[in-house]
Amino acid sequence: MIKYIKSRISVKIFLLTMVILMAVSGVSYGFVTAFMPRSYSDSLNRTLAARAKQLAESLSGYTLENALSVMEEFSSANQSRVVLLDENGGIVREWNGLGDALMITSEIEGSSEGVSEEFASTVETMEADNIQTEEGVSMVEQMEQQAMGRYEVAFKGTDHKYTLFVFGSTQLVNQAVEALGQILPWMLLTVFAVSLLIALFYSRYLSKPVQKLGAASDKMANLDFSVRTDMKRIDEIGVLSRSLDTMAESLDQALSSLWEANAKLKDEMEQERELEQQRMEFFAAASHELKTPVTILKGQIEGMEQNVGVYKDRDKYLARAREVTVTLQNMVQEILVISRMESCGFSLKKKEMDMAELVRLQLADLNELFEQKNMELEIFLPEKCPCMADSGLMAIAVRNILVNAVRYSPAGERISVKLSTDYNVDSSTSNSFLLKEVSGCQNSRELKSMKNTAKILLEVENTGVHISQQDLPRLFDAFYRVDFSRNRENGGSGLGLYIVREILEQHGAEYELRNTEAGVCFQMELLPVIVSLQ
Repeated sequence: MIKYIKSRISVKIFLLTMVILMAVSGVSYGFVTAFMPRSYSDSLNRTLAARAKQLAESLSGYTLENALSVMEEFSSANQSRVVLLDENGGIVREWNGLGDALMITSEIEGSSEGVSEEFASTVETMEADNIQTEEGVSMVEQMEQQAMGRYEVAFKGTDHKYTLFVFGSTQLVNQAVEALGQILPWMLLTVFAVSLLIALFYSRYLSKPVQKLGAASDKMANLDFSVRTDMKRIDEIGVLSRSLDTMAESLDQALSSLWEANAKLKDEMEQERELEQQRMEFFAAASHELKTPVTILKGQIEGMEQNVGVYKDRDKYLARAREVTVTLQNMVQEILVISRMESCGFSLKKKEMDMAELVRLQLADLNELFEQKNMELEIFLPEKCPCMADSGLMAIAVRNILVNAVRYSPAGERISVKLSTDYNVDSSTSNSFLLKEVSGCQNSRELKSMKNTAKILLEVENTGVHISQQDLPRLFDAFYRVDFSRNRENGGSGLGLYIVREILEQHGAEYELRNTEAGVCFQMELLPVIVSLQ
């Protein structure tokens, strides 16, 4: 129980408030009980003194007999003891405030006739009190000490002087004190109930925002910074709430940025691992591919050096060794091209070039290869086809495509090369504008506004061969060959289409390799340089 109380601020506030309210109520009741009788008595005496003074002044207009009834009414009305003395200090009559006359002297008409024995006994006792005490204090002096007021009065029709003593009444005070004692249990019950309600409301009012802030801080401790307290208070708790919300928002943004940066870093690391894996696989495959011709070359040279067997014909095997070295040279050059493109500081050296002229030059260089295999050429080239590209790399890509088409086609088949430029310009726009670089990037803002779509389409189709659908996507991987092309007599290194892919992706070009009815078709799309159409 104690542990629970210590762990709950609402319970602490509730109990503390209850104790304070009960203590304040108890102290207030004790203060009233201690000081109320005296204060009430003083208030009654002040009122009684004023009334007694008025009575003494008014008695001069009454005869003694009539004045007695007036004084009796005064005594009863104020519940006070009233004593009337004659000149000799003898008691003429005394009233106890309850409507009883304690004594009648012989001066009053009717003498003591009609007085009860008990009353007479009281009179005798009071007369005896008129005698001087041993200490020399008379009854009159005692009354002066006890009475609230002493007044000299005279009555109508007599020359005698009388003394009127009025004593304060404690009956009303005693009744008030008794009433306080009677209501004490009910007052305690009421105080407890009111204190309970106030403590409940007060503890909830104070602890609820603290609990809300505590819940928010717990969520923040668990890295949940989306929580908001949203308090509308303007006091210190409201300031704390707004500060906590601001901190949560800042931390939420910082954490989101951190998560994004972490995710980006993770992706980059994953990509780097994949690239590193690809590099390792590439160099492992390259080592394997280089090992074979090197082994062949080594064997041929050793055979010629020892002049054994078929290697005695040195001219024949020197020619073959030369072919192997050419293969090695081409493979090394291709590896160097790939290494240069994958280096960190690599960037395309794009400039305006004529794609049609580039294709013509490559076809001319490979003319001897076409004649060796007796290939039929179909060429469809426009007069000019301007584009922005790295001419050196683009020449390598086009050459590899053409060589690959010739190398893996049977002799006597057909090679079709088609280059076309498609302009689709909105007629509502101007047909004359400056040269724009659009190859390898998105159209410029001006071209977008003109709603132009243009592309350069290069298609190279070789007949007499088909490739299975599962092999088509992998042909652009390094050193990948389909079964029928594994024959090294074709002279392929397995890097040709891989280099084509790297070059075209650097230029942002789209490409695909697909089967047709007659054979296999390679297709790529480039964005051209838009020139004046006038």
